Amino acid sequence: MPRVKSFNEEEVLTKAMCLFWKQGYSATFFQDLVYHLGINRASLYDTFGDKKELSNSINVALSLLS
Repeated sequence: MPRVKSFNEEEVLTKAMCLFWKQGYSATFFQDLVYHLGINRASLYDTFGDKKELSNSINVALSLLS
């Protein structure tokens, strides 16, 4: 049985977006995301994939707002 996520995906996307804006996409390492978002690496990969897929998820979320 899969584990229940203990984080809000929208909050994670918002925090990741802010980190990308602050540090720049290229200067943000996956470990920076793990630390800043407060979730473990496996959960981040399982939910969003790699850094590029996370960025794509942010872009999709932003496009739904407009």
